[in-house]
Amino acid sequence: MPVLYFFVSRRTELGERLRNDGNVNVSYADPHNDRYVSISGQATVSEDRDTRHRLFNPMTKAWFPGGADDPDLELVEVHITHAEFWDIRESKPTQLFKLAAAAVSGERPTIGEHHEVLV
Repeated sequence: MPVLYFFVSRRTELGERLRNDGNVNVSYADPHNDRYVSISGQATVSEDRDTRHRLFNPMTKAWFPGGADDPDLELVEVHITHAEFWDIRESKPTQLFKLAAAAVSGERPTIGEHHEVLV
């Protein structure tokens, strides 16, 4: 099962919420290029010290100055169960035209690529 990792602060309530219910959705949007990703999965707070050290980098140090062993750092592990990706390559005027045509015809518009993955 594919996994995403995130570093978060223990000072936030995120770790506590994940311990109560780890069902999450992670999304990414690049509206300028009309690309969107939505990922669902089960998240847990990981105690894997080796993974913390492997993933820790100079950019992360800006948030966690104590390094990979900073007491404020928590490693969140998201096991992906479902993912969707949209890549819309038509121009904005073409998108609007297709949406208007669909509204008139009552049929769903076909705009760009859409892929769905169940893990």
